[in-house]
Amino acid sequence: MLSPPLRHTLELWVRDRNMPRKIVLRARIVLGAADGLSNSELARQLETSRPTVIHWRRRFAASPGVVELLRPHPGRKKTLTAEKIETIVSATLQSTPPNGIRWTTRALARAQGVSHSSVFRIWKDRDLQIH
Repeated sequence: MLSPPLRHTLELWVRDRNMPRKIVLRARIVLGAADGLSNSELARQLETSRPTVIHWRRRFAASPGVVELLRPHPGRKKTLTAEKIETIVSATLQSTPPNGIRWTTRALARAQGVSHSSVFRIWKDRDLQIH
């Protein structure tokens, strides 16, 4: 059950063109659940996964109110430590590959035991341009 003011707030969010999509999705999940829709039906209508619907219904039930829907929920935890990132940066700036003039993301990734996308992301974050 949603109180009328809370329902009104969530409906405003759904109509607000400047509201982030993830907040609108959360509001639609709560509104649909309040209207008695099943998790599967909500997932189908909102074109999202059933686990996403279940997740946000549980979060809202545990802490009813808009605060829980607005709170940032970070994604996956970082897998590289600060030391490993510094090792990759040092290798980029202070060494050369055995068979070449400069590192490629794939060659450095192999040498450091990480993915090439991790090397690319580190180079991009540090604004490293190796060429």
